[in-house]
Amino acid sequence: MQNRPSVITAIAAGVICALLAWTTAAQAQPHYPSKPIRVLIPFPAAGASDTIGRSLGDQLAAQLGQPVVIDNRPGAAGRLATEMLARAEPDGYTLLVGGVGPLAISPAIYKKLPYDVARDFAAITMAAELINVMVVNPSIGGAAGIPQFIAWAKKQQGKVRFGSSGPGQLDHLAGEFFQRLAGVN
Repeated sequence: MQNRPSVITAIAAGVICALLAWTTAAQAQPHYPSKPIRVLIPFPAAGASDTIGRSLGDQLAAQLGQPVVIDNRPGAAGRLATEMLARAEPDGYTLLVGGVGPLAISPAIYKKLPYDVARDFAAITMAAELINVMVVNPSIGGAAGIPQFIAWAKKQQGKVRFGSSGPGQLDHLAGEFFQRLAGVN
């Protein structure tokens, strides 16, 4: 039978060895970031997401002392870049300037996506709030306001078109919703 002081000494030595091994392993880990950071932009250059992403990239590079590479990957209403993030190594070196389209609308309207928003992503900040507006050419008869525009559009059934950033995007769904509410096509 061992005496009590030697058991306590052995336990203390074991704890100290474990702590030393843990701190050595922690010190061996490279400081983040130790390589360039990639920011995926799910839309073409020069749009709102690109402008926001480039501004954030400049700030990240300045604060972290590492290059930030902006990678525009448009396609499938933002789902292409979003899928790339889901498949990327979860090491913090690939980020996404996400939007409501691929992160909220797509999961609501598509039964199967190559990513699960709740499982595959963690939000780190809200970078911007974007507002959609409806504009018309002032030469048309309905340019005075929404009621006048609806009256004009009803007389033009089937001839009025609207533009959006793509199927399933917020502005596309808003345009479709407006048509239904206004009773125009």
